[in-house]
Amino acid sequence: MGEPVETMLAMTAARRRRVGCRPPSLLYGAGTDSELLAAVGLGVDMFDCVVPTRLARNGSAMTPDGRLSLAQRRGPR
Repeated sequence: MGEPVETMLAMTAARRRRVGCRPPSLLYGAGTDSELLAAVGLGVDMFDCVVPTRLARNGSAMTPDGRLSLAQRRGPR
């Protein structure tokens, strides 16, 4: 926690190369949706992160195409 994003991802990748993909992998402190996606790409399965909850509380969601503002969406009329 508190390291630059590049360092966090480099250390995560190094850990995965050394330990492999067998044990579950937990990452603390990912701060953005792009960091979460990059870590998932490196094989991380669990996160201690407030991003998804904070986004939902503020009316947003993560999608494959980026953030979606649910607060500005209107239902069918």
